[in-house]
Amino acid sequence: MFAMPTELFVKTAASAGVVVCIFILVQLTFEKMFGFYSLIPEQLREERGKLWVLVLIAVEVMLYAIGPTVFYFWIYTLLPFFSFRAGIGVAIFLYMFGSLPYALSLALRMKIPGGVLIFTLFFNLLKLTACWATITYLMNS
Repeated sequence: MFAMPTELFVKTAASAGVVVCIFILVQLTFEKMFGFYSLIPEQLREERGKLWVLVLIAVEVMLYAIGPTVFYFWIYTLLPFFSFRAGIGVAIFLYMFGSLPYALSLALRMKIPGGVLIFTLFFNLLKLTACWATITYLMNS
């Protein structure tokens, strides 16, 4: 089914997962430092705790690391992405046509503070770009 060894797949997914975890921890630290969580209306806030952080990490590792690794593993032989720069290009393309329109339409329908929205969009772009760069770099090294 896959054109590459399974060990490479596991190594790539794990490395991208570590990158996502680092960005999540940095994002949560900055969010706490700058008080962005307090800007969100109380009715829209999630209760935060250790379980919430674990669920957040699990979901984002699946969305930002494992899913793209499976996708890249599947299309690796079809598309000529041979460097981390290609991964960055793919990530920006996916962000511009996938994440950004949804986030902006959501912001027009809900009263989400601008600082929270920009902060979240920025970190989503960073996570997506870092993961795709990691995946394409490791798969082609």
